[in-house]
Parts: sequence; C-alpha cells; structure tokens
Amino acid sequence: MVRSQMGGVYGGFYFPFIYTLFIFVLVANLISMVPYSFALASHLVFIVSLNFFGFFVPEGTPLPLVPVLVLIELLSYTARAISLGLRLSANILSGHLLLSILSGLTLTLMSVSIITFVLGFLPLAGILAIVCLEYAISMIQAYVLSVLTAGYLKDALYLH
Repeated sequence: MVRSQMGGVYGGFYFPFIYTLFIFVLVANLISMVPYSFALASHLVFIVSLNFFGFFVPEGTPLPLVPVLVLIELLSYTARAISLGLRLSANILSGHLLLSILSGLTLTLMSVSIITFVLGFLPLAGILAIVCLEYAISMIQAYVLSVLTAGYLKDALYLH
C-alpha cells in the first residue's frame, strides 16, 4: 500500500513509519472498544499531533516570497492534519456515543418489568451487531489514516 501510494524511492523508506502509525492507531482503536477505557483516537489534539509539519519553503524560492509561502504552506499542512484527525476522531467518537446511548436506553427498558426485560434482548442483539461494526470501523479507520498519511507524505516529498 505504501509503495503504490508513494512510489519511487520514498515508498520503501517511509514504510516503517506508515506501518508503525497503522499499528499504533489500530491498537488504540481496539483498546478503546474495551468498556470504560480511554478512546485515544477520538481526541482531535492527539490525532493532529501525530501528523507531520515540515517543508514549509519550497526549494529555490525567492527571498521576498518566503513569508507568504510559509503562511500558505503552514495553512495547507495544518488543514491536512486537521482533516486526518477530524475524520478519525469523528468516526470513533460517533460510534462510542451511539453505543453509550443505546446501552443506556436498553438498560432502562430492561429494568422496568419482567416483560420488558425479555423484550430488551432484541435491542441487546442490535447493540452486539453495532459492537462488531465498531471493530470493523476501528480497523478501516487505521487503514484510511495510513493511506492518507502516505499520500500527504508523497505530496510533501515530490512537490518540493
């Protein structure tokens, strides 16, 4: 995936970085699926801090244009990091909120009477299906973050 995304000599050079990022985000997402654990990937500050900021001045830039280009490049890289972080944190946070709300409603339903306790197993089966979906989303989000990071690294390395 890294070689097809980045190509050239940089594909093999940045493979350990992208692989480590993928494994780290995957493990953080899977650990956050444990009840009462900390959802690290749902916090935007942490995810934005994982991404790169560099190469603010392209090679061969005239000196009078440097302040303007630094501002433009800073804005560009900041937007990329925020878009990566926002995508990951929104997906992880929304799943956790959905599970929290549904489990609270199911608990309330099941605690009313014996009839609603029996009927409460239907929403409980739905919650189990959503948990399985959340595990799949955790893995997919780690993959998407890795692919987009490789693409952004390619842009930073080949365009400058």
